[in-house]
Amino acid sequence: MTRLRLFLSRLFGVFVKRQSRERLDEELLSHFEYLVEQNLAKGMSFEEARTAARSATPSAFTKHSATSVAAARETA
Repeated sequence: MTRLRLFLSRLFGVFVKRQSRERLDEELLSHFEYLVEQNLAKGMSFEEARTAARSATPSAFTKHSATSVAAARETA
C-alpha cells in the first residue's frame, strides 16, 4: 500500500509542479509585456523597450518572453 501511495503522490506532484510552473510563466510574461508597454509609452523604440524590459526580468525567462512578445507584436 505504501508503494502505491508513494507512486500516486509523485504522479500528482508532477502535475501540480507543471501547473505552478505554467502559472509562473504566465505571470512573468504578463510582467514583461507590461514593462515593454511602459517603455514604449516613454517613447522608446520596440527594440529599446524590449531590451530594457529584458534587463529588468529574470534571465531564465527573458528569451521565451522576448520571442512571445515579438510574435504577438507582429500579429497585432
